[in-house]
Amino acid sequence: MEKFELAYQLVRAAMETDEWERIWMEYLGVVKAKEKLDAAMERLDAAVPTELVNELWDAFRELDWANECASMLYGIRVAGSVSHAIADPGEFSRYAFERKTEARRG
Repeated sequence: MEKFELAYQLVRAAMETDEWERIWMEYLGVVKAKEKLDAAMERLDAAVPTELVNELWDAFRELDWANECASMLYGIRVAGSVSHAIADPGEFSRYAFERKTEARRG
């Protein structure tokens, strides 16, 4: 697993930047989902034992972490793919043309 350590550290570092925090805290979908979750958890907290509510919060934090990792890995893959396209625009153009031709054929 040592081969993943550097990538793990880079992902962690990227998610600790001010820019990542700004995007995460200001993205309207996240803001609305968090408001909805907070409201539901407040109602739940009044009806069930605090231990269960805390367990759910822990599960949500783990889900957040997994989603952040998946988002970051997707971004890295996109960046790598774009980098390949930029490095060989002629080949990328041929690929795009072939894909468009295939789509027309059905």
